[in-house]
Amino acid sequence: MVEIYPVIETLDLVYAGIYGWGEALVKVTDTVVIRPDIQVSKSFMNKKPLKQYIREKIKRRAANQDVISTKFLDKLNVMMDHGIFSNMFKKYFGVKKTPVNLIKVYDTLRVEYGLAYDVPLRLYITSILSRSMKLNLINEKEIRENLKKLLNNCKAKNLKKALMECEDILREISYEAVNITIRRTKKMYDLRNKTKYFKNLVPVVQGLFKEDIKACIEKIFGILNDNNIMETYISIGTGGRVLSRRDRDNINYAVELIEKYSKEYDIKVKIHLLGWSSPRNGKGIVFEKIYSADSLTVRRRAGEGKIYVLQGDNIELKHVSEIDKAKFNCRCPACRSFKEWVLDPSCARRNDVRLVHSLYTLKKFYDILTNHR
Repeated sequence: MVEIYPVIETLDLVYAGIYGWGEALVKVTDTVVIRPDIQVSKSFMNKKPLKQYIREKIKRRAANQDVISTKFLDKLNVMMDHGIFSNMFKKYFGVKKTPVNLIKVYDTLRVEYGLAYDVPLRLYITSILSRSMKLNLINEKEIRENLKKLLNNCKAKNLKKALMECEDILREISYEAVNITIRRTKKMYDLRNKTKYFKNLVPVVQGLFKEDIKACIEKIFGILNDNNIMETYISIGTGGRVLSRRDRDNINYAVELIEKYSKEYDIKVKIHLLGWSSPRNGKGIVFEKIYSADSLTVRRRAGEGKIYVLQGDNIELKHVSEIDKAKFNCRCPACRSFKEWVLDPSCARRNDVRLVHSLYTLKKFYDILTNHR
């Protein structure tokens, strides 16, 4: 069964402790993904491990309550994502986004896993083509110049059409993105070997074209071998809410290659889909060979009062006001103890326990999907 890791904010763990649903959370996942936010910033600036900071915050906020829970944090792993933009990284941590500073952040926070500093290629391209992101937000000069060239030569508003119009420019961007990603990854492994606490760096596979994906994976395994890494996650960057058939083919190709090199190098690998987000991206992907995927959707929709429900072999997203409480017989860890909060249509923070229900339901859905193949 594929593991689903929710992309959450640090405060979500604080509220999970205050309202007691942290134990339900760790029954459906052992890992959460956290991006830079104001609480992570405060933890780093105070030179405190993130879990220690969260524990202290739970106890302060729940000072007047008889029961508070922090033990669930001992069972939970944090996978730290460095975020997309370098200016946001500097805003939160007060230092420039570099491999050196990223390792320093991971080590200070004592997170269990930290993503290597990759180039989020597909997200860059789709955002630039749709004019939803400015070029000056992109840290990599080489990528920025080629994206400027793409904008000047391409009328397409999406990647699929851009590949037909400007394949040569996109090949340049893909090649350069892989080179930068690998250069940074190698540097970060060199640095991680010298840290006191942080050890579990997660390399990220990038590339728009199969030859670049292959080159990226080959070089990652070379780095792992040089550093005597015997067990690790490897993440595949997906970078989009909607994946095309080409995207799915590239993901499956990457999975196939990772399996191949894992056997050749005798390195145990857990494959993680980064930025996967939604169950509508699931069909056509070889989930039986993937260990985990992250989902921002479960957290966002929980705040909107929506949860995933199974309808036969399909999955639907429903607002809790549409659900008949009397006929709702879910026995997931959230609903067993917090059914009233799961189905409460208000936006109270205690009701974010809905994300636990949705995580459980997504895992069940992908179990069904995988077994039907």
